[in-house]
Amino acid sequence: MKTQINENEIILTFDNEDFEFLFAPKIFEETEYVNVFKDKNNKTVRETIESKRYKKLSSKILNTYSEYLNWELGKFIIELKTKNDGFYKEFLNPFGDENYCRFKLISKEYKNKTGLYLFSIDGEILYIGSCTKDLQAR
Repeated sequence: MKTQINENEIILTFDNEDFEFLFAPKIFEETEYVNVFKDKNNKTVRETIESKRYKKLSSKILNTYSEYLNWELGKFIIELKTKNDGFYKEFLNPFGDENYCRFKLISKEYKNKTGLYLFSIDGEILYIGSCTKDLQAR
């Protein structure tokens, strides 16, 4: 993969095909957004452990945390983290407890676009993703 950075774009060349990424102006709302998971899931702990993905945790939940079964999952996870109970990490992906930022796109030109996007800092590409909904929703 080859990267070329210009004033208003980043061009990635992969398998002899160029992918052009335009810089999209944005406003940062929060630069230290922590505990992202606490706001993301409105299912209860009970509903969560019934799903295939978390079924393996149901025995431990029922035996150790049964008083939390009717709590929203995000509130349960932050409760465990606050109590220094490392079990909360079982519900998170490997990056789920990192610090993030919140931002909004300024230009209406980009808000309704779909497709590939990337995040970079000082020319270093940190993440490449795709979206089928508009970028603003992402």
